[in-house]
Amino acid sequence: MLVTYRATGPRTEYTPTDTALTGYIERSEALGEGKEIADIIDLSLAITRQQLNFSSDKNEVDPNRLVHTHTANCIGYAAFFATTCNHLLKRNHLSDHWLARPRVGQLYVLGRNVHHYFSNPFFL
Repeated sequence: MLVTYRATGPRTEYTPTDTALTGYIERSEALGEGKEIADIIDLSLAITRQQLNFSSDKNEVDPNRLVHTHTANCIGYAAFFATTCNHLLKRNHLSDHWLARPRVGQLYVLGRNVHHYFSNPFFL
């Protein structure tokens, strides 16, 4: 494993309140197959991938806004995925056993924290 990720703390968790977000998730759910945790994760990843384009710039992080802007950094991606996943878990009666939580994390290459080598606020 050349590159690893270590969670260092929690991020804000969001509830889907925008009807554009909840509607998109629910329309996408109708296309998905199965109601097992692996299916929910795969569908949440697909929805996130379809809705967002990556940017290292400062962006919105609230999924209720990201559904309209379509551009997110890693914080927004994690928030969008977790919100989508938790919405699907609740709709499929799996939220008593599973919960997606976005986390603050750092990247390591060959065991060395790469964040110390960058001055860009994206890595701080």
